[in-house]
Amino acid sequence: MLRSEKEKDPERYFGRKPKYCLSLVAVTHYRITGTVATVSCVLRRQASADSLQDVGQLISDFLGPDPNLSLSEACAFRSLPLLNWIWRVSCESTASRTSQWTLNNYLRSDPKYYQWQFQKAAIVAASNGHLDVLKWLFEHFSGCWTPVMVPEAAAKNGDVAMLQFLLQHDAGRAFKYKRVEIPLESATSFETRPQLQKNWKGPGNVVYWGGRCIAFAMRGNNFEAAKWIYQYSPHSYSGEDIMLMIQWALTAGNFELAEVFLPRGRKLLGFAVGCPHLDVLKMVIEAGILRFDEAGAAETVELLVPHGRLVFSSSTHLLDLGEMGT
Repeated sequence: MLRSEKEKDPERYFGRKPKYCLSLVAVTHYRITGTVATVSCVLRRQASADSLQDVGQLISDFLGPDPNLSLSEACAFRSLPLLNWIWRVSCESTASRTSQWTLNNYLRSDPKYYQWQFQKAAIVAASNGHLDVLKWLFEHFSGCWTPVMVPEAAAKNGDVAMLQFLLQHDAGRAFKYKRVEIPLESATSFETRPQLQKNWKGPGNVVYWGGRCIAFAMRGNNFEAAKWIYQYSPHSYSGEDIMLMIQWALTAGNFELAEVFLPRGRKLLGFAVGCPHLDVLKMVIEAGILRFDEAGAAETVELLVPHGRLVFSSSTHLLDLGEMGT
């Protein structure tokens, strides 16, 4: 399609990449580590090198980042000079766009592409655990919303420092929050989002919280991250959420975290029946709460078997007799 037709509707092409895009990414990386360094090396060999300090940047900008390299793809390299280069050569308005087809024409001049690239880039940075890249994004972008996948990725990695950064730089804290139901493939998730003014454009960027942050943290045994999210993020949890979180903690044998989640006036024993962790099974048996719960007692016996425990059972007692002899 002709360039003029692309410019009429560039948004149709934002999600499209040529088949050779991956090789172009590799070539761009080579340019950052090779060509630009070569330009600097050549200039240093000139007699008037001191007076040519700005020429290197001009030549580099002339060479330019690859026109098909998006900012979000560049984030994977974790090169702040590369990100600065792309940002510097990106057009700030439609009037300043170049005649050549390049994504840099739209990064800073098209609001939708600007927002979309921030979101994708933030997900890349969080997924890779690159806090320095995420900081760069928050310093250069404004008026954007950070999808819940970003704190979810940080939670999955157990990256408390990144979670703290997101909270500290969440412009949404100045607004009231609302709970939004998000349908997933096999379940329903809830997010906490700020109620922004209609034409809000910053300053700063907002962060969506909730989702599956704690679930991802617990799944990876990142208990400190799960504890931090529960105590400090603005997301509120339902009674069913709390019950599941306590059961996850008990299943992992983390009594301390389960106590953090425990509602005031409740006891862990109320959530412990059916938990397969041996220490929890011992607690349940020793408490004697299964004397009048035949179904719970039968389930506990079944859960003890994989641990190699011998259980004495009667109509009124359930007793763990220790490890089975061989």
